Amino acid sequence: MNIKDIKKSIYQKRAEDPAVWALAGFRNEEIGKFFLRKYRSYYWRLEQEHLELASGDLLKKKRRFNHRDGDLHRYVLMFFGYAIENYLKGILIKRGCSPIETDAKSKLRLVASISNHKLVDYFNNVFSTTPDKIVEEALKNLQRAIESGKYGVPKYEDQYYSFTANFDQTIIIAKGLIKKIKKILSPNPTTPNPPPLKPQKILILIAGLGVL
Repeated sequence: MNIKDIKKSIYQKRAEDPAVWALAGFRNEEIGKFFLRKYRSYYWRLEQEHLELASGDLLKKKRRFNHRDGDLHRYVLMFFGYAIENYLKGILIKRGCSPIETDAKSKLRLVASISNHKLVDYFNNVFSTTPDKIVEEALKNLQRAIESGKYGVPKYEDQYYSFTANFDQTIIIAKGLIKKIKKILSPNPTTPNPPPLKPQKILILIAGLGVL
């Protein structure tokens, strides 16, 4: 067996293993939580500074701000979207969906049904029902966040930020969906949840993705 065949075998085994997709979902969820903490911390510190200035209480030491943290909401939504996408794909593969096909050049690739970011379609396939309007809009916001981060900046700024308008509501719905999806992936209540990733490991993952 040559190197190419070994690589194809590894790629196929990973793609066909629901646990690999679930692990990818978990990692993206942890990165999303990490960015969410940084984002909320930034605005909390900013608000504190404004309150102190408004009260006439001069700061002895000027607060330090990383202003990139104030724009992390896009990445928060993107990684929560990736988490939901990977978790749902893991369920579909666990239920028997074949994720791999061979193209005209005999190269392996993901089948069309799981090679996109259409979260509403994945939701429909997993739960055999359509989401209500609020959940559907949240899923579409998460999908737009994924696409905006993966495929570059849209031509018009209003398109770029449109998915962040209902940020807090989208996050609440995303967290609820993740909790619901995890129960399907691990229905055994005695199965322990993976421990949260340490900040150092999250930073390594983020650096590898080229986000920072």
